[in-house]
Amino acid sequence: MMNRRSDRSRLYRSLTAPILFGLGVAGACVRAPVPLPPVELTEVSTANPGLASSEQVVRVGLLNTRMLPFSSAGSRADVIAARIIGGDFAIVALSEVFSETGRERLVELLEGEYPYRVEFLGSRKLHRLDSGLMLLSRLPLSAIADSIPFRTIRVRASTDAGSEPEQAAAFVRFVEFDECASKDCWAAKGVGYVRVALSGRPLHLFFTHMQASYGSDDEEGRRATFAARASQRVQMGSFIQAVAGDGLRQGENALVIGDLNVDGSTGASGETLQEEASGAERSEMMSQLSVPFPFGLSDAWTDHGPPDDPGLTFPVRNLSVRFDYVLASLPDTTTPLCVKSIATAFGLDTQRTPESIDITVERQVTDHLGLVVELVPAPNGCALVTSAGRDTPATGR
Repeated sequence: MMNRRSDRSRLYRSLTAPILFGLGVAGACVRAPVPLPPVELTEVSTANPGLASSEQVVRVGLLNTRMLPFSSAGSRADVIAARIIGGDFAIVALSEVFSETGRERLVELLEGEYPYRVEFLGSRKLHRLDSGLMLLSRLPLSAIADSIPFRTIRVRASTDAGSEPEQAAAFVRFVEFDECASKDCWAAKGVGYVRVALSGRPLHLFFTHMQASYGSDDEEGRRATFAARASQRVQMGSFIQAVAGDGLRQGENALVIGDLNVDGSTGASGETLQEEASGAERSEMMSQLSVPFPFGLSDAWTDHGPPDDPGLTFPVRNLSVRFDYVLASLPDTTTPLCVKSIATAFGLDTQRTPESIDITVERQVTDHLGLVVELVPAPNGCALVTSAGRDTPATGR
């Protein structure tokens, strides 16, 4: 099985892309090795364990893994897999899984716990890496009608119909972004789409990794990355409309999750020009991505995050920005679903408190904090946690 995965992956990518992308992104950050945190892998059941708890809490995890080409991905995959198992997630979205060694190790360790997976989404361009996106689910992926566009056979996935590209293509949609800037042009960044069912009702899942912010000391570089992200968001909105527009107009639930590379920790009236620009870009982002959601799209951290916590997720060595998001549209009145909580977690480690984390060690795992969001059925509506820490009635949106 492992050899078959490796053989297929060689069909989808060239040697040039990992060399240039890996040297460009990872080569600038060389440091002495530090031992990784100890790994205690929980024994994994081969049966589908269902949802995350007996109370039907649906726990969703998100993490940028920093598994770049030539990185020590195998040992870090062991750590991340152990934390995913320990976190009892129903769904996990990962990005920057560019290392085939890391990808194969994650699948090897997690396929028993997560029988439904999107392991690989490849590029339509031979010189590029794949998307780096991976999705793990305890919930079966729902088949998508052939009439829905953006079908791809550059996919590896585990579904009820099988794992071959032609079989997996019936359960996944993917669009590769047209615009990019700098080193990101060596990767097939884009947005993936799957559906799962909760209590018989659809949950639309969009998982993505958008243009990185290169050129922080170069105004021209900043403008290029801002423009690339703006274009990607427009393209993403069109993609969402095309693959899920009918369901969204009928009030079905949806999540948009990923490393959006827009700093959400400051408002439009930031203290510096850079903070003000970041705040303005976040406002633009929410406006652009809300277009295909007729019942609205909310930033789960803003609405449900711990009061007075800006939700910083990057970089681990000195947290300063919020790049990672869970955006929610939850208007379904047949099976109301609400955000119970959202929190950051070092490498998706839900077992330890931030005070017990050794940053020197943790930064070897990945350079992003993960996000952990819990969704719960709420027939009586949701409580919105405001910045002042008050609970007020709110809709499922």
